[in-house]
Amino acid sequence: MHTDIPLANISPKWVAFFSHHPPCIHFKDHTFQIGQKLFCIGCYIGYPAGLFGILFGVLAIQQNWLKMTSLLLTGAVGLVLFFLMSVFHWTRWKPLKIAQKFGMGVTGGMLMVYSFVQSPGGVGVKLLNTSFIFTIIMGPILLYHYFSMRNVCDGCPDQWQIPICPVEFCLAKRPDHEGIHDDSPENIPPL
Repeated sequence: MHTDIPLANISPKWVAFFSHHPPCIHFKDHTFQIGQKLFCIGCYIGYPAGLFGILFGVLAIQQNWLKMTSLLLTGAVGLVLFFLMSVFHWTRWKPLKIAQKFGMGVTGGMLMVYSFVQSPGGVGVKLLNTSFIFTIIMGPILLYHYFSMRNVCDGCPDQWQIPICPVEFCLAKRPDHEGIHDDSPENIPPL
């Protein structure tokens, strides 16, 4: 385990909603700890940075700091370059991962401003178009993220080894032959 928090004190619900990563040594660079709680770097750095990117994009357009094409190019090229840091495994060092998530958030926010301003129609249509573009951008990123986490768990020698890797935290392919998650009545031991 990568934290001083005992596994018994880590709620699976907390992990599901706030840290998204198993609390083990293999994911120590994906989370940060505040008190007795773990938080996902991507969510708690990236999404606030996205809001900052949206505010910056709006100000940049209103103040004529950037033209629309510059906003698009900065957002698109920046987002791709920051994402490639993960593909090339440059984010294994936690400070670089934090910088990457911040950069992805800011450049993604700038793209959202561009898509909103350039979309035809009223505010509702603009929001719908921007939401659709956000989904198109985030879909591959989230899938890449999930499968890279799954690969770590699938290759871990400690997978499914209670108490090192409790079943409620492991993302590895479930071993059918061990019946770990099988709650059918015939697999529940008598009291």
